Amino acid sequence: MATYSKLDNIPPTTSAKEFFETYIAKRQPVVIQGLLDDESFKAKNWVSPLIVLRAPFQRVTGSCCVKTDLAYLEAKAGDSDVLVEPMHPTAHQFGTAVERVPMKFGDYLKQLRGESGSKSASHAYLTTQYAAQDSDDEDDSLTVLPPPTDALEHDFPRVPRLMGNLFLQQRLHRPSM
Repeated sequence: MATYSKLDNIPPTTSAKEFFETYIAKRQPVVIQGLLDDESFKAKNWVSPLIVLRAPFQRVTGSCCVKTDLAYLEAKAGDSDVLVEPMHPTAHQFGTAVERVPMKFGDYLKQLRGESGSKSASHAYLTTQYAAQDSDDEDDSLTVLPPPTDALEHDFPRVPRLMGNLFLQQRLHRPSM
């Protein structure tokens, strides 16, 4: 498993060619700073602007000053069934063999908000890789938009400009008997 001491940060205006050559082709993780610049990308509905006051009381807003609008996400996708991976109790990391916990996406969002009566989500990871665990449910394992993204599919383009000629796909490999 590769480790990365520092991830690159790139603007969403990066060219598709540069994105592919520098990150996709090399399987290099990267942080995209800000929202995608596609007109059909409606992530602006997923965030609320924060108003930051700087002396002498200047209002500053922008892509650096947003918070996630969990109410919008809950209204659109709260009834979606998702799997949440708890942090490994001794290794203190994700991606281990810890059993995933099924729950409604809305319940996971309540955990993120820290609402009373819900467990903390600070030590839980929302996964969309269900195929290995749900091998009996072939329909779910073949989708390119597993929950909760299927409920949000009209909020983003299927092929973001940043992806160039790449497109979403899911390939399920089943060993032959």
